[in-house]
Amino acid sequence: MQFLNSKILWHLLWAVPALILFSGYASTKRKKALTALLGARKDSPDSNTLSTRARSARNALLVAGLLAALLAAARPSWGRKIIPFTGTGRDIVIAADVSRSMLATDVQPSRMDHAKWFLRELVSACPGDRFGIVAFSGDAMLQCPLTIDKTSLVQAIDELKPGSIPLGGTNMQKALETAMESFDAAEGSHRGILLIGDGDELQGETKSVLDKLKSSKIPVFAVGIGNPSQKVPISVEDEKGKNAFLRDSHGEIVSTRLNEELLGSVALATGGVYLRSTSANPGLSDILPRIKALAPEKFAAGENTRPIERFQIPLAIGIVLLLARFAIGERRKTTAILLCCFAFISYAQEENPPAAPPHMPAPPTKASVPAANGSKKLGPHETYNLGHDKHSQNDLDSAELLYQGAAGNPGADAETRMKSFQNLGVIGHSKGRNMLSSDPEKALELFSSAEKMYREAMREDGRSPEISTNQQILLKDMEKAKKMIEERKKQQQSASDAKQEMEKASKENKEAAEKPQDKQQKQEAKDQARKAQESLEKHLDKTPEENKEERDAAKKAANEMKEAQKNQEDGDFEKAQKHIEKALEEFSKGEKEKDKDQDKDRKNAEKDEPKPEKPGQKQDDTGKKSDKNVDPEMAASILDLMTRDENKLRDELQKRQMENSQIKKNDKDW
Repeated sequence: MQFLNSKILWHLLWAVPALILFSGYASTKRKKALTALLGARKDSPDSNTLSTRARSARNALLVAGLLAALLAAARPSWGRKIIPFTGTGRDIVIAADVSRSMLATDVQPSRMDHAKWFLRELVSACPGDRFGIVAFSGDAMLQCPLTIDKTSLVQAIDELKPGSIPLGGTNMQKALETAMESFDAAEGSHRGILLIGDGDELQGETKSVLDKLKSSKIPVFAVGIGNPSQKVPISVEDEKGKNAFLRDSHGEIVSTRLNEELLGSVALATGGVYLRSTSANPGLSDILPRIKALAPEKFAAGENTRPIERFQIPLAIGIVLLLARFAIGERRKTTAILLCCFAFISYAQEENPPAAPPHMPAPPTKASVPAANGSKKLGPHETYNLGHDKHSQNDLDSAELLYQGAAGNPGADAETRMKSFQNLGVIGHSKGRNMLSSDPEKALELFSSAEKMYREAMREDGRSPEISTNQQILLKDMEKAKKMIEERKKQQQSASDAKQEMEKASKENKEAAEKPQDKQQKQEAKDQARKAQESLEKHLDKTPEENKEERDAAKKAANEMKEAQKNQEDGDFEKAQKHIEKALEEFSKGEKEKDKDQDKDRKNAEKDEPKPEKPGQKQDDTGKKSDKNVDPEMAASILDLMTRDENKLRDELQKRQMENSQIKKNDKDW
């Protein structure tokens, strides 16, 4: 049994663990959801209809079905069928070097392995041609006669290895003579020899057989494998099975290098072609056209073998397993489903209030705590609720001040602090989004501040899905701001480069105009004008389409530089100078207009009052804006409270951080 697409099987290394882990993760999430829904009744037969055995069986069938489909994609086969054939093609005899020098690793993983890969790809790219294989080292042997059976050819190629020829050394003369004898026709232009190896000839005289090849009109296509500029040692296995360097009779390490001179001379003398094959440039695209240029010849009728594919069997098994999974249910009885649905509806109505938008959590459900001694000081819940109202009215400055007061109040509970920090993060996030297009640097600062607030909220409650969702969106917005900052820097740099090149062009052109007889100065002025033109074109490519005024100014400057180059070609450098100065003037106007537009956008963004929003989703703009100023009496009360309890707040925060670090543990590390 073999697999025709065996590379698919490598996916089993990650597919099997992934399916098992995914199945276990899904089971754990279901158990948590069931516990949250039914509580202590989760194991009661009256409330829970789930059959754990049925669910496990369904998961097992899913995993087995997908694995069977993966095996089918690998195209398993066993047995062979004989197919008669007649056709035309070329006869190519491969002379493959299997001497121990092919064990060198200057071509990864080794010269021999790379040669076998090259031959497999070559045979696959010539489906209608016949190939034969001659293996040689100190002697040569016909390992596979000319055949069109690609399966047998690939098997013979895979069996090539150093040591398969008893006599050591390298004798290319014997290899070429054996290859010539393997042709079954006396003559014809459809024959060729592919010589692949390192050209390290130790026995024989290759030049003596070149006359026979030329008279028989058989070209030699030589493929060299190795490093021609440096000798490398030969790695072999010692008696203990460990890798060691090959040594000669004197104990010296044997090294080898690619002999391109010999291989190239053989190819040139016979009308063939030589190329060096490497991992980066195999050279198949260079040698295939030369082989296909040989005139095809009609073959005699013969037989070919083909493997019998059996992918239908695992595919059918996979389909049956998946259908069986759909046929198996997970419930024990039907009536309990209605009880479960009724319990879920009752639980949702009684225990869970309507969920507030993620960007604006609902006020704490606990009652507001009045200040001591009946004073008018605002408690943490009252401060938060007032900030929530201001937030709803789009008065973000007042809301931000109130949230800070609620979060910094020593009497605030964990829920109030969490919601206050979350909404402070949302306010910074919203302001940053409104500043993103006009001032990405300022937006990135606001995003960083919002990230700190989200983290503070996560310290209070690490299970909030709204905060984690906003954090993920915030990270994407921060990446977007960084990219915009980087693009602006590149655009500014390209504008600076273009301006410098134009200034250099103006200077060189002035000198050329002052020295009309200096040919070198004229040429330098022309070269500098060309560089300035290229810099302007690069700047245009980096300038966005929406920056219309800047692009128009750059285009005008580019046109002026073109006119200046024409004048330089005509020898009128004084007129060219006027066009260069005009180009500088137009380009400077565009930069001034760009600065004005950026200042205008920044001022507009600062004037426009940002609206609270869930990052990624807009709200209606119909809300009325309220007065941005907080009531003076209320503000004084808040500031007095914060000042009076500052030391107490610091001690409480340190104590809470120590308790959180010892007891609380977040579900996720943000």
